[in-house]
Amino acid sequence: MGDMKKPHRILIVDDEEPCRRLVEYALEPLNCEILEARDADQALKLAHDCCFNIDLVITDIRMPRVDGVELAQLLRKQAPNITMLFMSGYAPLPGLEKEHFIEKGFDFKSLVSIVTKLLQR
Repeated sequence: MGDMKKPHRILIVDDEEPCRRLVEYALEPLNCEILEARDADQALKLAHDCCFNIDLVITDIRMPRVDGVELAQLLRKQAPNITMLFMSGYAPLPGLEKEHFIEKGFDFKSLVSIVTKLLQR
């Protein structure tokens, strides 16, 4: 019945709440369902609770205990094709694909552009 497409589901993971709020606010025009986690443990629980039905995970690279790269590895054990976008105030890690990285201090337009491209894959 009709072509009712579910909104994309995006998980934002950052240990700093103001950063999570900023990303969420920037992505409002995309009308996505936004989930937020303060750390890898909470992110994994949210991902499990929605059966890993997540279109994109936006995560800080540097977080206490489990960093963003380790989080990606843990998520991919359950959802091998999950799309990741890493963010950091530091230079990207060697080997990290450029289109999967955004430097903190980004403007909203850049973030929306990258997220839109990743969601269209």
